Amino acid sequence: MDPIIELAHNRGIVVIEDAAQAHGAEYNGRKVGSLGDATCFSFYPGKNMTTGEGGMITTNDDDLAEQLKRIRTHGEERPYWVARQGHNYRMPEIAAAIGAVQLKRLPGFLQERRKNAEYLSEKLGVLGKLVMPREPAGRKHAWYLFTPRLRGANAGKRNKLVEKLRSKNIGCSVYYESPVHMLPYYRDLQSTRRSALPETERACRQVFSLPVHPMLKQTEIQYVADSVKRAI
Repeated sequence: MDPIIELAHNRGIVVIEDAAQAHGAEYNGRKVGSLGDATCFSFYPGKNMTTGEGGMITTNDDDLAEQLKRIRTHGEERPYWVARQGHNYRMPEIAAAIGAVQLKRLPGFLQERRKNAEYLSEKLGVLGKLVMPREPAGRKHAWYLFTPRLRGANAGKRNKLVEKLRSKNIGCSVYYESPVHMLPYYRDLQSTRRSALPETERACRQVFSLPVHPMLKQTEIQYVADSVKRAI
């Protein structure tokens, strides 16, 4: 983030963080949500914390915060005085109440996710068949997902592994099988020659995600690790 922010600010570009899956993550001792000009969080039910649906934007820019509040409430500058285009993006009170409780529980959720991720890293890292997710110095992962790569695999081999794990009642998923530039909508916006992003395309053929959510019991995370070892 530091080089990105420096590059952007030197050119007058605003930095908006996509932190939809990064609740509680840290960068050089700073929480994600306090780095760029604005940060967008998702509170979808599957995220590290939830309000049932909806999200949140954080910013230290007072003017931006005021504009976002107006957009959230029909563009109103004051009640029933519309000063700009807006919509009804307000979070319901009940959802906010759920979120306030979830926020207090987030550190505990993250601790359990970290424990499960460390266990899988230890048990699966020795196989030599997987490229494991890393946590570089000065970074703290939110572990929303635990995503290894099947080394040297094609999509068919990776998909076969995923199906084996699903047959064992393990919630194994692929995020995402199709990179953005190959989706129909974005592909049609490009020139006649499709953009070549070989590393992106290679990753989408090799990655798969394993559950590390805080509701997993120790016996269950052991079962996940043992099942992956047997399948590989």
